[in-house]
Amino acid sequence: WTPMPHVPSSSPFCMKLETYLRMAGINYQVDTDHELAKWKKSPTAKLPCIAYRAEIIADSSKCIDWISKQFGKSLDVELTPREVATSILLKRTIEESVYFIMGYYRWIADAGWNYIRHAYFPDMPAILNPIITPHIRRDMLRAFHGQGIARYSPEDVAKMGRENIDAVAAYCRPDAHEKFFFGHGHPTSIDAVMLGFLGNILFVEIDSPIRQHLLLKEDLVRYVKSLMLRYYPELAPLAFSLLPPDVRS
Repeated sequence: WTPMPHVPSSSPFCMKLETYLRMAGINYQVDTDHELAKWKKSPTAKLPCIAYRAEIIADSSKCIDWISKQFGKSLDVELTPREVATSILLKRTIEESVYFIMGYYRWIADAGWNYIRHAYFPDMPAILNPIITPHIRRDMLRAFHGQGIARYSPEDVAKMGRENIDAVAAYCRPDAHEKFFFGHGHPTSIDAVMLGFLGNILFVEIDSPIRQHLLLKEDLVRYVKSLMLRYYPELAPLAFSLLPPDVRS
């Protein structure tokens, strides 16, 4: 997916996978030109995907499982059964609820759409953008209506977003910015999920009720900032410039 000025990918799933690769210390090369159109031939036909020799693995979670087995790079080996369960519950909340609320504010809300119609398609000729992008938006609206989020009022979507952020923040340790989410002193897969998704809320130029509510969670914001600085130091200064002055430092 398209890199953004402040995050490595506009897709939280792609950013999640790239973050995991960085956390695991695995060398990789990003292909945003989709030379790997092979991903469409995979069983799930989802991005992101990994191409390794003759193998194509699609879907961020499947990619991480494959990396763990192929390279012996599981970040979750020291988690307790309770921490594994917590990680799964938080991952489901973020990837299957927060994600669609993020999508609502990008594709359905006019303010977000006015931004991404240009940011997502930087190489599209200006004369074609107002002709082609409405068709893309219409397809996305159909998908969001099928999923359900587009059927709710803006007030209901904002309420669901705030509740999700409250739930995630309730699990965030005050020292997570130093010791990672579970306090083990090293990252686990939930840290990659958190940065991929919450980073795509905090560090993208789309304001929304979910972003405003997230900014109120001091421990959570400090934690996400620490991950951004640690794993994307080349992007962190630009990313932090989007934050209100009182939370930048």
